[in-house]
Amino acid sequence: MITDRELARYISSNLHLYLADEDKPVECKVVDVSKNNGGTVAGVQILMHGVDHGPVISMETIRGLLDIGMPREEVMKNIAELVHKEENIILLNKFDPEDYQSMKDYLSVMVINTDANKEALENLPHKETEDLSIISYINVPEDAGIGNGIIKVTKGLMNIWNISETELFAEAEKNSSLINPPALFNVKKMIFKNDQRNYLTESIPSPSISLNGLYPEMYVLTNTQKVFGASVIVNTDVMDRICDIFPEGFTIIPSSIHEVMIVPGEDHDRYQELGEMVRSVNMTSAVSPEEVLSDRVYTYDRNSKSIHQVDESMYDKNCEQPEFKQSKSGMAQNNGLVYKEKQVDIEI
Repeated sequence: MITDRELARYISSNLHLYLADEDKPVECKVVDVSKNNGGTVAGVQILMHGVDHGPVISMETIRGLLDIGMPREEVMKNIAELVHKEENIILLNKFDPEDYQSMKDYLSVMVINTDANKEALENLPHKETEDLSIISYINVPEDAGIGNGIIKVTKGLMNIWNISETELFAEAEKNSSLINPPALFNVKKMIFKNDQRNYLTESIPSPSISLNGLYPEMYVLTNTQKVFGASVIVNTDVMDRICDIFPEGFTIIPSSIHEVMIVPGEDHDRYQELGEMVRSVNMTSAVSPEEVLSDRVYTYDRNSKSIHQVDESMYDKNCEQPEFKQSKSGMAQNNGLVYKEKQVDIEI
């Protein structure tokens, strides 16, 4: 079977055959694309019309399209759609990540695991909270001509913008709720009744007992796009609102970088069990390695306006335990681009 790097070389060598105008200068080259929480995959970078940056298409995504039966020729045509439309190229040239004034309204934040992304965080402005780090990214607008995607803000880009970390995160945190509003869904009602009510904006009944009569209802805390929604846990206005909804307290269970679970009540007797559940889910690949957020549970302190790790949910320090997955090469310094309902990494 053809390897990812061989596939990347094939695309790089043959993409010009699928472009509408072969006279237009387009350069393709094979590159390595880093992934969240470690690992790399081959990719193809497309440089158009003398532009010194362009999308990097991950072979992981291309492989997924081939695996579901899409013919290679159709895949090549779809890739060519990124570059062959003149209107897209014009918009891409106008989209300049180095221009802070045009980028600042698209800034947002995400949370990632600190230990699993140590190497990447050396080059990323970030704020640490417990075992997590908050980073900033540009939420690429659809009219940029390259699809929906993100550009993670590096220290180099922040220096080009000539702004401080304080300014960066103030703008990014302000925009997060505007670009992608937070949402709280009732899990049972969402699954069994297709009830998509956002309980952050609508009244919620008193927390009730679930079907088995033992455990309380569970809620998904994310954002409306369900992308990097775990970042909502650092939005103190939202967390204070959840305190109002659940005055008896609540437990935060990390699901992925995209969402967390909210369990009404603070059941100290179950914290160890919940921590073991989180680690089990992470280790059984129910969540892809690059989307793992943490291996313990949290509570929120309204007085300090901060989340806190629950000691009982962590590993028993007296027992030998497998380490939480560490990154070998750091979190992706690249940017995610949604392409044909798959995740495509791009680098700018």
